[in-house]
Amino acid sequence: MPSDSSEQGQPGRSAKAFGLSDADDLGESPDRPAKSRSRMTLVALLIVLAAAIGLLTLSRWKDAQLSTERANSGLRHPAVGEPLPELHLEPLVGTETTVELADVKGQVVLINYWGTWCPPCRVEFPHIVELSERFGDREDFRFLSVSCIARLGGDTSRLQSDTAAYLEHQNVDFPVYSDIQGISRWALLQAGRSDSFAFPTTVVLDRQGVIQGVWVGYASGYEQGMGNLVDRLLDASAEPAASESAGAK
Repeated sequence: MPSDSSEQGQPGRSAKAFGLSDADDLGESPDRPAKSRSRMTLVALLIVLAAAIGLLTLSRWKDAQLSTERANSGLRHPAVGEPLPELHLEPLVGTETTVELADVKGQVVLINYWGTWCPPCRVEFPHIVELSERFGDREDFRFLSVSCIARLGGDTSRLQSDTAAYLEHQNVDFPVYSDIQGISRWALLQAGRSDSFAFPTTVVLDRQGVIQGVWVGYASGYEQGMGNLVDRLLDASAEPAASESAGAK
């Protein structure tokens, strides 16, 4: 009996019987190698792009971190490294003594310019008090609190009463000075070649009267930078004194 031609051909059915070309049946589509290479190229490009974005993000994060650390350290101000040309502070509350630059030579000095009317000054104030107490027992350290009016000149008696009331409210007892004519603030601007002053502003001088740190405004962490700088300057000041004392023996 003759065999059915369709059955006879079943084991050898061509790819066309399934709607495929011979090339598809063999897995050898002419377009497939090109498509595969295109996909691989695209994946490689995406990997490179992702790596570049990652490196850029990391670089910017590091730059931001370094910028924050530099701001906290007080080193970013243009006056840093310059000698303070002049210092003249008038007594305001709790003192009757005028302070000149010569009076603080040989000491590490922290000067804080602030105002009772200034919101960031009030936020910073407790931290400044802590710093004054932290170093207050050192004879080679001087803290100068300078209460200011928003503009130069003004009513000294009003400044005095407002400052005294604020100190009493904060339960703080240290001498406070004034810079009514702006002599000391102008000297700082000269050192930094600037023409604008903001509150609060805190300045740290070394024993030679050179500006080693300036913080304009207030941000969390500034007080830590101030304390660290004062510590370093006091330690550096103490080392030569200790060496001279040992040599004298």
